[in-house]
Amino acid sequence: MTTTRKMTPREVGLVEALLADHLDNAFSREHLEALDVEEMDDGGMGSLKFLSSRSARMAQQLSEVTFHDNDGVWVSATLNLDPEGLLFELDIFKGDFSPLIEIPDRLALARPRAGSE
Repeated sequence: MTTTRKMTPREVGLVEALLADHLDNAFSREHLEALDVEEMDDGGMGSLKFLSSRSARMAQQLSEVTFHDNDGVWVSATLNLDPEGLLFELDIFKGDFSPLIEIPDRLALARPRAGSE
């Protein structure tokens, strides 16, 4: 059973980093902190579904950032939008499929890449 919750400060920082290069970004920290999310069934890697999106499908990858988890394993975090341009999901993939240990501080994140490169 999934539970609705607010994002943690580290999750908010990760989403802020993913939004940083988008000039039309209308999401303030306060707006992000107020969003409801659900944890996705991804084996504990940390993916989140934004409940502000009513869509059942993703339309566009907005940006991606990579980092290494505390155990040295590579992690990819992608911010996806729905067909209306709303936040759809934060998709986190850890290279060895193990649970995510910790999202690093925003300053420790690699530079996000726009689009699906």
